[in-house]
Amino acid sequence: MDRMPGHPPRTLPVLETALVRLRDHRADDLDAMRSVWGDADGMRHLSTGVMDDTRIRRRLDEAVTTAAAVPRRHYQLAACLHGDDRPVGGIRLDIEDATTGYSGVFTMARHLRGSGCAPDIGWLMLKLAFAELGLTRVWSMTSVDNTDAVRAITRFGFTPTGETERYFAEADTTMRLVTGRVRLRAAGWSRRDWVGRGALAGRRSADPRGWYQLVGQTAGLVVRRAVISLASCGPSSPQPSL
Repeated sequence: MDRMPGHPPRTLPVLETALVRLRDHRADDLDAMRSVWGDADGMRHLSTGVMDDTRIRRRLDEAVTTAAAVPRRHYQLAACLHGDDRPVGGIRLDIEDATTGYSGVFTMARHLRGSGCAPDIGWLMLKLAFAELGLTRVWSMTSVDNTDAVRAITRFGFTPTGETERYFAEADTTMRLVTGRVRLRAAGWSRRDWVGRGALAGRRSADPRGWYQLVGQTAGLVVRRAVISLASCGPSSPQPSL
């Protein structure tokens, strides 16, 4: 069996910024997630396709079950606006072995796209992976046709690594996917940096300057890394991000 990270947290740590908060999904998230996972246009690039109430309920039940597993290998997290407990999206992190995680099924309500929430959700997922779970690399994949998602994961810090084609039975579709990965030290950060800066993330000012710093460009895609400005101190096969 693959080795697990050395000291995974017993409970989900606080994961929040000035904009968003991540928490475990609950069974009573059905109504809120219907507007996200049940949105045909918003889900058209996701391998699951649009979900009806039965499939949403099944997905939420799976999230609750895997959250209680010991050791925990799957983090299916709801994304809420800061100060509001109603989910407006979500993101998933699966632990593959002691050093590697897969992040997928990133979704967000369409009316919030362009609001700045997506980069914060991705940054919090990486904080969980690097600072809390002790992973050293995370990989992801998304449809090449989903330009919004490709842009989002590069903002998270993922470097494109290639393309692949996969068939997804749940949606009975074959998708062309771009893959990417981010490493703990790729941007010159140590795990201590993630722990310290993660503790200050919630104090980020409303001014986004200094939050993302351009650090490189690979395969024509802008790669950004999260930085905190001194002024602000602040169980299924992998599925592509939305």
